[in-house]
This record gives sequence, C-alpha cells and structure tokens, in this order.
Amino acid sequence: MNNKKGARHGDVDLIPLNSLPENLKKVEYRKDFVLAEGETTGHKHKLLCEPETVDVYQDEQGRYFLNVKQPVEITHEEHGTKTVLPGFYVREIEEEYDVFEEELERVID
Repeated sequence: MNNKKGARHGDVDLIPLNSLPENLKKVEYRKDFVLAEGETTGHKHKLLCEPETVDVYQDEQGRYFLNVKQPVEITHEEHGTKTVLPGFYVREIEEEYDVFEEELERVID
C-alpha cells in the first residue's frame, strides 16, 4: 500500500512509510483535514477527503500520520492542487537552519 513517492506541497511534505507506527491516537474529523495552516497568511494545506477515505493519527510529539485509502487531493491557496496516492504517510513541515542562531526553524508559510 506504500507508493514509494511522497507528496510535497509548499512547506508540507508527506513522506511515505511502509506501515504506521504503534501507539498512535486517532484524530476525528468530519470533512476535509487541515494538514497545516500558514502562520502569517492563514492559508491552509487541506486534504479534500472524508473520514472513510483517510485515517488520520497523531503521535505524542504531535506529528500527523495518514492512511490514505484512495486518491485524494491536497489544496492550498498559493500552491494549487496535487493528488495524494493511497499509502501510509507522515506529515513533516519543512525546516531551515539559521546559521546565525545555530538552530532549526520552521519555514513560515
């Protein structure tokens, strides 16, 4: 069920996994799932889906894990639409290294 190719959508990466880790908490939602929201613009990276098509889980660190059961679209006001194929994914937010502060920072969308 893993499609070996992830999905990059702006500063959001969906990294494919062979399986989901254990001890995840299921996240309930009604329709469409917001993967990330821009801190400055309020724009959303949103999966256009139903709970029957995508199971969403979260680990203790707050990372999202997905079980995509059929192709769904991810949208954003500035990045257009992209198709996410069935498989297991972990959602990561792009980070960049600040050489002056010597630390990793989230990329602000």
